[in-house]
Amino acid sequence: DHVQYWNRWDDGNVVVRDISDLARRYAPLQAVRWASPDARRAHLGITMAHTCGTGFQPVNEVSRGKTIHHTMIRTGRIDNVDVHDGLPPEPMTIFMKWLAREAREQTAWARRHLADHVVTWQFDTADGLKYAANYDSAEPIAHLTPKMVRLRMRGPAADTKPAAEEADEVLTLSEDEGLYGDGSLAFQKALTHYLRRVIERG
Repeated sequence: DHVQYWNRWDDGNVVVRDISDLARRYAPLQAVRWASPDARRAHLGITMAHTCGTGFQPVNEVSRGKTIHHTMIRTGRIDNVDVHDGLPPEPMTIFMKWLAREAREQTAWARRHLADHVVTWQFDTADGLKYAANYDSAEPIAHLTPKMVRLRMRGPAADTKPAAEEADEVLTLSEDEGLYGDGSLAFQKALTHYLRRVIERG
């Protein structure tokens, strides 16, 4: 289920709206937003802000007396407005849906690695801003100190400047989805393999 075909969608409004809709269709995901220092860009994300060791529990209710791990995967900008080193949104959308499915089904992997572990995908966009209001405040996870993982696409933007954000890990991906998505399956498999290992390390 974690390896699916994808191809980049160019309509920013549809992309931002559809990502926010993951919260309705794929429990326990939640669409969240942070204040952005640039009014021309939104600072958005999808988080699994529930622990799932004994059924879904909001982080604020289970964090008392427990260590809650938080992994934040930052992928930069998802839009096509200009050149940047951000990942397309489709592979991370597939990954977060798979993660939610693992949690809902309480697989052996989820019971071992997602109990008391919050996973958040954070991205920026300069397109589709009218749907930024569909994302709730990130306040429920604001008190957690995350492990930061920065994913970048190789290209002129990545080669000429370092990532602006602080990160515990930085991975530069050298492949894209290829012509008409013919490389998307290999891309998705490699991305999911890497992120699984990140989550397993806590």
